[in-house]
Amino acid sequence: MKRLNAITLAGFAVCGFLLGMKALDLVEAGITLLLMVWGGYAYGAAAARAPLVLWAVLCTAAGLAFSLYELHRENQQYKQNSPYGRIDRTHARTHEPDYRQNRRGA
Repeated sequence: MKRLNAITLAGFAVCGFLLGMKALDLVEAGITLLLMVWGGYAYGAAAARAPLVLWAVLCTAAGLAFSLYELHRENQQYKQNSPYGRIDRTHARTHEPDYRQNRRGA
């Protein structure tokens, strides 16, 4: 049974890899089409530049995701290491403040 599970898992991994590669090919074809329509490139030039554009976009997105993840981890660390926790300031505001328009002389 364990051998069957390992083979099934390996099969799903291979299928996932192949589907991911096919999805990247479709995105690259879409970038080629966009470069031809909006960029004014000929087919050969657009096809040559499409992989560069695709990887530039993917690397930028990965860098942004990594940066946001690290910012989230750092924020969680500050929350966990805070000696006070959440500060409760409700005791300082026992009544509504007197605004200028609410005073008699205003």
